[in-house]
This record gives sequence, structure tokens and C-alpha cells, in this order.
Amino acid sequence: MPDTFYRPLAVSEGDEKEDAFYSDRGVTRQRAFYPPLLTLLPWLLSLLFGLSTLTLLVTHKPPLQIAGDVARISPSFNQEIITFQPNQSFIANLSSPNFQSSARQSWLDLIPQGFGFLHVANPEQHPELPPPYHRHNKTVYTTSMTHQLHCLYMIAGSWNDLAVNGYMPPDEGEEDPHWHIAHCFDYLRQAIMCAGDVALEGQETTLPPGHTGTDGWNVQHVCKAYGEVYEWLERMRVDNRTRI
Repeated sequence: MPDTFYRPLAVSEGDEKEDAFYSDRGVTRQRAFYPPLLTLLPWLLSLLFGLSTLTLLVTHKPPLQIAGDVARISPSFNQEIITFQPNQSFIANLSSPNFQSSARQSWLDLIPQGFGFLHVANPEQHPELPPPYHRHNKTVYTTSMTHQLHCLYMIAGSWNDLAVNGYMPPDEGEEDPHWHIAHCFDYLRQAIMCAGDVALEGQETTLPPGHTGTDGWNVQHVCKAYGEVYEWLERMRVDNRTRI
């Protein structure tokens, strides 16, 4: 069987012109397409960057502040360095009938007007919050700082009563305060553990002779700026009560 031979067909003059025509048009189209694309590229990149930034701003939440509120209703407060020093005006001698009259005003001066109660509109938008109070036809919350100070004052007053009068059962119709004091002990325990103050304390400076250890005085602490907290609570107050 004879071998089969293949040879290329001759390219006619018309074919060559047609190939050249399409080749030139392709180059022309590419050259015409690239300049607009290069012009739009910076705008497209800027648009993508802007959308990415907006997405981050919408979805990213700043970290919670230590001893802040989980719903992020309170602002972020500044910090300050405070050296703890003894102050007898808050405790009197804890064994005198005049404890209430001598120390009460010092405690009242710590509490902002309104006693830390503030209005939170639409609390259902904050599922992490507990159910609110309902006062003044508003949804109201108190704040932990003022609650803690109230508890500490209650403990000091009860201790003073015991030191002066011993245990006296409440009169008929009066409420026994012991459940309140028991609540305050556990509440303050958890508040102290939550704050987790790790300021470094050294040798005591005020303990009686023969006693060693630390008294916690003359120690610097990193604290939330109390004046800022006080002013914010007064601005946000739901009423004008003054109490401790």
C-alpha cells in the first residue's frame, strides 16, 4: 500500500490579508481597552479599601473596659494613679453612738446625686442586661459602684451598732437587717475578685507595735478616674435623690 503524503495547502493572498486585518484589529482593541482600565484602577482600589474599612468599623467592637458595663453604655474612663492613705472620717471609731452623724456626710459626699440610677432606653436591644427597674415611667438601672459603697456603709453601720448596743432584735414590724448584711458580704467579695487589683504592697507603716505584715497604705494603685465616673453618673441620673 503506497505511503500517504500530506502537504500544506498554499495560503492565498486573500487569506494573508484577512489574517493581517484581524491581527491588527485585535491589537488596536487591546490598546484601546487598557487606558480606561488603568484610569479606573485607582478608583476601584479606593472603593474596595473604603468598603473594607466600613465593614471593619461596623463589625468591630472595641474591647470592654475592666469594670465597665457589658452593654457599652458607659464611656471609657481615663485612669489615674492613686496612693491609698488612711482616712478616719469614713469610720469614726466604730464604737460610738454618734457614728451615723459623724461619718454619714463623708459617705454622702462620695455618692453622685441620683445614687447611680440612670435611664436606659430600649433595654431589649441589649439582651446581655438584666431586667430593668421601672421608675418615673422609664426603664432604669443602677450602677455597681454606688451599690458597693452602699453595702460597705451598711456593714460599717451595723458593726457600729453591734459594738455599741450588742445584738438587738428588730422591733415588731421592722425588717431584720442581717439578710442585707449577708448579701453585702458576698456581693463585695465578688466585686473585689472582679476588679482583681494587683497593686504590690510592702511593709506596714501604721500597724500597732509587735504586728508585722502589710496594712496596704502608701501603695500606688491604677484606678479609674473617680471624678469622671462621678460626673457621668450625675449627668445621666434619673432623679435627684441623695442617699447612701
